[in-house]
Amino acid sequence: MRNIILHDLVIPLLLALTFVCKADIYNMTWEVKKKVFHYGEDLSLSCCVHNCCQEAAGWGKWTNNELTTIFIDVKYLHVDNNSKYDGGINETEFLLVIRNITEFDLNINYSCTYGFKIGHKKMLLETDVFFEETTSDPIVTRKEGIPAYLIVVACVASVLVIVFAIVVFVVMKYITSKSRFRSKSDVSSYRTCRQSLEQDDVSNEETETTN
Repeated sequence: MRNIILHDLVIPLLLALTFVCKADIYNMTWEVKKKVFHYGEDLSLSCCVHNCCQEAAGWGKWTNNELTTIFIDVKYLHVDNNSKYDGGINETEFLLVIRNITEFDLNINYSCTYGFKIGHKKMLLETDVFFEETTSDPIVTRKEGIPAYLIVVACVASVLVIVFAIVVFVVMKYITSKSRFRSKSDVSSYRTCRQSLEQDDVSNEETETTN
């Protein structure tokens, strides 16, 4: 019980004194653990340290050039499901989980802290958070949520429809022109045949008259 009281009181006090005294920036910085596709997902920031985590591993964000503590030590977290932040550790890193990320979580400087050391002040940018559409990960337009393969299929289908329409137009035009040619040929043949019959009739009349 005594150890718990010492931990809950002494460590926060020492860390607070460190922040107030503007401790030197330690050669330590965080990285995005894995990018996300949409707002509303959980984003994890990772801070790597050697032999993690024997000292207090915490997180903070900067407001008006002052570091506001998010967690003093993620090894001893008791957060509920409604908490904006969560955290964790493994053998090589400690994490800050930003739940249900929104635009208000971006363009803010975050730092990880280890013991009495403060890591580099680094701004969380939109390009750090979201997958780009040209990455090798599943290609999804981030805000609209439309799979890119559907866009490709729609473009190909549109081209095929246009090509089919052109082919049909050319074929119909060819058939129409051929029909017109046949009609003209039929009329010409009919006239020739009629003229021939008329000439035969005239010849027969002349023959009868002669007889």
